[in-house]
Amino acid sequence: MERCVVRRTIKEAESGRIFGYEINIEEGSNESIDLITDFMMVNSNRFISDKMTIIPFESEELLRNTVHLFQAEKTIICLGKDVRVTVALKELVEELKREGYFFSTSVDSFGKEHVSLAFYIDYIGVDTSKEKDLQLIRDIHLLGKKCIAEGIESKELYRAAVDAGADFLEGGFIAKTLVKKVDKFKFLKGNFFQFMIEILNEEPRISVLEKIVKRDAGMTYALLRMANSCYFALRKRTESIQQSLVIIGLKKLKQWSYMMSLRQNIDDPASEELLKLSFTRAKFASELVHYMKGCSVTSGDAYMIGMFSTMEYMVDGNMEEILDGLPLNDDVKIGLIDKKDVPGDIYRLIISYERAYWKQSKQLAKDLGLPVYLLAQIYINCIESVNQIWGELMVEYKR
Repeated sequence: MERCVVRRTIKEAESGRIFGYEINIEEGSNESIDLITDFMMVNSNRFISDKMTIIPFESEELLRNTVHLFQAEKTIICLGKDVRVTVALKELVEELKREGYFFSTSVDSFGKEHVSLAFYIDYIGVDTSKEKDLQLIRDIHLLGKKCIAEGIESKELYRAAVDAGADFLEGGFIAKTLVKKVDKFKFLKGNFFQFMIEILNEEPRISVLEKIVKRDAGMTYALLRMANSCYFALRKRTESIQQSLVIIGLKKLKQWSYMMSLRQNIDDPASEELLKLSFTRAKFASELVHYMKGCSVTSGDAYMIGMFSTMEYMVDGNMEEILDGLPLNDDVKIGLIDKKDVPGDIYRLIISYERAYWKQSKQLAKDLGLPVYLLAQIYINCIESVNQIWGELMVEYKR
């Protein structure tokens, strides 16, 4: 099955906090309801976090078969335009509403035949690229509904949605708005906590420290900069996290961790979300390379392309300035700065897929020799892995 699927972040417009995620599934008219049902059932909880999740349902049959796979209080059921309003559907919606599920739809999907369901709808999505949709936000509020501004891919659309009074914001541009201050990088609170615990052990393990640093863009950046600074006066610059740890040494690492702990705002959910995004991109890019025959870019370099792709939002400066002085392979810099050749195509693929640009994603996959039908499953596996690691980090941190 070549249908693509991605999880997109939804941000609260007023507070800037992460509200939840929307599951975006590529539309397709040639696939049976059975295939889609199987896909939803197999992958039901692999995207889910502890936040709200909007899940699209295209038909009453799909809704009836799979909805109870998802936790009621955390699930927003999105009724698509192809859902036929029948007596049976209305009864099902009433039942699910009593069970604690929430409902959403979009302006485009909400026709006259859906009026009878208006009482049960909690959220209504508007297309930010359509001026008439934005003008409806006031009316949506008068109905007692919350508004989700969708498809925000530019600063102009973001500002238009905020000015119009949208309650929630969704789109590719949202990553750029997650962190308001870019004068210093952030570390994931649970990640940094684990680093501190390991470095304070009587015999810290380099392999464990490497694993911790590797999943955090902020720590990776800071470590490479320090290892290649004038302080250590290296004859040859190191691009390896493991080598950097060895060069710096445990004593200096302890001092570094103490210094960094004083700078961290460990209760910043927006920064945490951005770090999670960088880790997801890194894993996705790295895994894609494994399925590309004769790929000239190594899995490690693809990982760095994904990991550092968010760095402009975390450090003050453009990508060329940020990467200047870092001992990264040329492929990483070509992918992130020039965005050309195979490294550039890998970068564009992970970004296009994340933004649900399905046509562009599939073309880039074909250009890279990557089987299109694998995209969705590789992405889902990466999301599952990130969810699991983040869950473990948070548990350890709270302890």
